[in-house]
Amino acid sequence: MPKNFPILTLNIEELDERGYGIAQHGNKIVQVLNALPGETVEAQIFRKKKGSWQGVAKQVLQASNLRVAPREDHFLCCSPWQILDFEAENQIKASSIKKFYQEVQVNLPDFDIISLLDQTWNYRNKAEFSFYSDEAEQLNLAFFGRDSRSKYPHTGCVLMAEPINIAGRRFLDFLNDRKIQARQLKSLILRYCYAQNKVVACLFFKDESLSFEPKELLSLLDDILQGVSIIYSTHKSPAPVVTEIRHQLGCMELTESICDVNLTYNWDNFFQINPPVFELGAKDLIEQIKATPDFSNLPVVEMYAGIGT
Repeated sequence: MPKNFPILTLNIEELDERGYGIAQHGNKIVQVLNALPGETVEAQIFRKKKGSWQGVAKQVLQASNLRVAPREDHFLCCSPWQILDFEAENQIKASSIKKFYQEVQVNLPDFDIISLLDQTWNYRNKAEFSFYSDEAEQLNLAFFGRDSRSKYPHTGCVLMAEPINIAGRRFLDFLNDRKIQARQLKSLILRYCYAQNKVVACLFFKDESLSFEPKELLSLLDDILQGVSIIYSTHKSPAPVVTEIRHQLGCMELTESICDVNLTYNWDNFFQINPPVFELGAKDLIEQIKATPDFSNLPVVEMYAGIGT
């Protein structure tokens, strides 16, 4: 960490919509990961912007009674909310939504956050994993840290539908068997379909000389992993852009069912990340529309154009 990035003792006042604790340091607003309202923390600053700094709490000097133990070591990469009690998390998110609308002169009535209590974990249907090679040159799945510099190895994530984690580990074993290193790769994108219980996987690599045999790739396909795409992505961009599709095996399309409507999408299309909860919201919208007088003659305005809406 650069010498001009200090460690500060801060009093956290509130949480923003991304899960950062908000504190004041002189004339600077400081956004702090791993910090909750009412806590006093020692925070390491890792980014400075005009008017605001970002940091992470390395030590909690006075903890909130709402703090709970995170489910995984890499929680700051994927879900800083893991340190917060689930009910309190929903209350803070509802308050953030109200605050957002108040800024545009819209006052929302009280509302409940839609959730499935038996599905607070392992619900996401899309993951993008990076890679990390350890000192023994063993390849690991990884997430980038919020500072965009560090990588945190892992064996899966509690936010992802478990078939995604299983497919990710199988792909990792496949790459390790071939002694492939992180420096040759970019990322692994995995998509999961609830209705079909199927996964598709796209491996992005940046070492143009890297090659795979179709026969060995076929060994990855099974009852869950139905499609694999191997994509060369130019080293000129850090993002997983499609430069050339080298191999594509199996079916790369998924068909999800929302309110008995089948919606087919490709691996690179947008889709709702939590279909069961989205279906609850869709059913509620349908009932509200039906309860509107003369609804069949009224226009419907699509406010967010995407598959599944």
